[in-house]
Amino acid sequence: MPLRGPDDEDRRKLHQEITQVVNQRLLVTTFAVTVFGAVVAWSFPQMDAGKVAVPERPFIASVVLNVILTALLWLHHELILWARTLTTYLQETEDSGWEADWAEFRRHEEFEYEGYSKPQMNVFKSLGIISLVFPWALCLLYLPPVDLAHRVYHPADAFQGVILWCTGIHLRSYVSALLSCATGYIYLRFCKEWGGSSRVKAYEKKVRGYWKKLKEEPSIVGVESKPPV
Repeated sequence: MPLRGPDDEDRRKLHQEITQVVNQRLLVTTFAVTVFGAVVAWSFPQMDAGKVAVPERPFIASVVLNVILTALLWLHHELILWARTLTTYLQETEDSGWEADWAEFRRHEEFEYEGYSKPQMNVFKSLGIISLVFPWALCLLYLPPVDLAHRVYHPADAFQGVILWCTGIHLRSYVSALLSCATGYIYLRFCKEWGGSSRVKAYEKKVRGYWKKLKEEPSIVGVESKPPV
C-alpha cells in the first residue's frame, strides 16, 4: 500500500513528537550528570577515627555508576533512532522541506557542523572516563599508608603487602576494583559504538528503505481478496 502522507494534524503531531524526543535526549543527558554527581558524592570514604570504613566503596560506586550510565546511554541512543524514523517518514512523503534539506546536508561528510548529538555523547564519554579513574584517585588520597614491616608474616601476607604498598587498597577490594575496570571498559565500548554517526546513518538508511518499499507497493484498495485455498 503506498504511503498516504500526513495531513495537517498528523504533520503537527509529528513535529511535536520530534521536538519532544530532542528534549528527552537533553533530559537524559542532564539526569546522567545528576546521577554521576550523587554517586561520586556517596562514594567518598567515610572517615571515622582516622580509619576508612569501606575501602572498596569507591569501586562499588563506580560499578553501579557504569551500569546506570550504560542504561541511560542506551535510552539516549534509542531516542535518536526513533527520531530518525519520524524524520525519514517526513522526507519520503515530501512533507518537510527542512528535513529533506537537513538530510542532504548531513550526507556531505566534508561539511563540518556542531549539533547537539556529538556534545551530548562527549558528556557521556567524559562521565565514563571519570567513573573509571576516580576510585583509584580516592584510594591514593584517603587510604592510610601501609607499613610492610608489620604486615608481612608469611608468603601470602608478603604478596598482599606488596600489592597494598603498590596500590594502597586492601586485598578484599580486588574484586570490586576489577569489576570497576571491566564495567568501565564495557561502558566506553558502548559509547564508541552507539556514539558514532555510522550506526545512526546505517539505521536511517534502513528505515528509509522501509518507507520507500511501502511507498512503491501497489495499492490494494478495490482489489478483491482471493478466497483461502
